[in-house]
Amino acid sequence: MRLLDIFLLSLSHVRKSRMRSWLTIVGVIIGVASVVAIISIGQGMQENVQQRLGGFGADIITVIPGYFRATGVHSEMHTDRSVSTSSSINLTDKDYRVIKQVPGVMYVNGLVSGKADLKYDNEKTVVSVTGVDTSVWRQMDNTGLDDGRYLQSGDSNSIVVGYGLAYGAFLQPITLNRPITIGGKNFRVVGILRQSGGLGGSSDTGIYMPAEMAREVITEK
Repeated sequence: MRLLDIFLLSLSHVRKSRMRSWLTIVGVIIGVASVVAIISIGQGMQENVQQRLGGFGADIITVIPGYFRATGVHSEMHTDRSVSTSSSINLTDKDYRVIKQVPGVMYVNGLVSGKADLKYDNEKTVVSVTGVDTSVWRQMDNTGLDDGRYLQSGDSNSIVVGYGLAYGAFLQPITLNRPITIGGKNFRVVGILRQSGGLGGSSDTGIYMPAEMAREVITEK
């Protein structure tokens, strides 16, 4: 049987059973549309989840010195200091180098954190100070900038401040290039982070500076 004969025979059957043919066509269309819709929704949800996880820093691992164990209903983290009572609980340069050599690790940012006295426009307060590696901090920050720039290699007396500290802690907002005294040393504001809205809001109220400067101004670790 020739191809033309097959086509004419099929067309004849379609004409004789119009209702059944239309129902079949409609069923095929609905089935294909349903599959396309399900795939599109699934891809959209996957991208949305990945974006949200990226905002939380899901690809960032924080290494804290000491031994930790999860306890309680909410798996809160508690430090067992009994394992390191005779030694320092700070990470060392050796630890830093070991972590950098771990396969799959792209960047390592050694942080120095603590408290320091801050003076701005005749007002005083105590703030959280974080010293960062200026060469990699930009690649690892998930908050983003509201104004200004990130710290750069070669910066010494430059700082980046959190959104809440810049606009809600003092009578006059902290703006770019304004001088701030931290731990008795003068600094210049080069950047202001976006409002994070994260748990604890540490990036909103903190100050970021080069790690070597943080070691000089921090009074309480």
